[in-house]
Amino acid sequence: MAATEEDYKKAARATGKNIDPDDILLNDLVSIFIDSVKRGDKEKKIAESFIARISASKTTTKHVFHLFSKLQHLPLYQCLLGFAFEYGIGTKVNLYLAFICYKASSENFNSLGQAYLAKCYKHGKGTEKNNIAAFWEYLKSAIGGCSEGQYGVGRCHENGTQIRTSHVISFIQNQNILNTDLNSYELSCPGIMSLYQSEENTKNQRAFFWFKNAALSGNVQGQYVFAHCYEKGKGVTKNQDLAFYWYRRAALNGHQMAQSKTGFCYFDGNGVARNTFTAFEWFYKCARNKLKCAERHWVARCFRNARHTRKDERKAFLLYQMELTYDRNPKVNYDLASCFKNGWGTPKDIHQAIKLHRKSLKNELRSRKKLFKIFRI
Repeated sequence: MAATEEDYKKAARATGKNIDPDDILLNDLVSIFIDSVKRGDKEKKIAESFIARISASKTTTKHVFHLFSKLQHLPLYQCLLGFAFEYGIGTKVNLYLAFICYKASSENFNSLGQAYLAKCYKHGKGTEKNNIAAFWEYLKSAIGGCSEGQYGVGRCHENGTQIRTSHVISFIQNQNILNTDLNSYELSCPGIMSLYQSEENTKNQRAFFWFKNAALSGNVQGQYVFAHCYEKGKGVTKNQDLAFYWYRRAALNGHQMAQSKTGFCYFDGNGVARNTFTAFEWFYKCARNKLKCAERHWVARCFRNARHTRKDERKAFLLYQMELTYDRNPKVNYDLASCFKNGWGTPKDIHQAIKLHRKSLKNELRSRKKLFKIFRI
């Protein structure tokens, strides 16, 4: 957790030394960036966290961009400057300049810069798409211990990026020669060389190896995909117990799909004792996220009918509304209309009920019959 401004003020009073507010802000932004990348957070979420911290410091994004520019001789700040260009933090969005900054950071052996440069190549941001170049940058980052790079290498193998194994072995050896700080990495990841020296290893086995390292490093998406490998037997023998363990671990870290998968593990008794009430709790956690959720309608019905939980018509109504907004399911108009007609979780509103029933006429014959009953009232 990043230190607050008050924490630094207390430290200043204790030592009798003044601490520059800009240093406080930069330290916090660096902590946010490193921790977020380690977890595998989406870039937009990281940018939002940056802006929230900058706003709390009562300064401007332009000032922060200026601070990044002043420190661009340092590899980490080259990466941060690239991030500012990519997401318009204190400047106009410029993907080409973002690419240039990431490239400079990568050339100075910064594993975060290498991971972001790989993404530029992968998605064609500021440069032409190049999956081969993306693989090499991800591999540099992975060797440097970056969980995002490890996850990226796994994805490249999973997607079938064609790379000669002999080139990979030479590349790893050269990386160790170029940067002595990396020499300990092979020892910390037993089998990295044998992974590529053995031609018997399939792309799924190599992907599994890197997903495992990403998962162990705390990358939440890596944990989810690692669990999926165990569930489906991709690159490893099927193991429902381990699949459940890693799905739950990713779910506890806020991964929405992992929350859904954990719910299904409990509901079906895969890797854990069957418990429909615990399954419901996980489905509900998934349903509360402001994203698409296939289980949202089922959870709402459970609240309305007191299945696997206590009856709560208000929660059911709110989930129906979320389903209409985020899942864009036109069939939910019927359920919302029923809520308005009967006052389930919301004040009665016959006009709103009629309006919603009309919307659902194309999809639900039963709604057509219900509409006639309402008009007779």
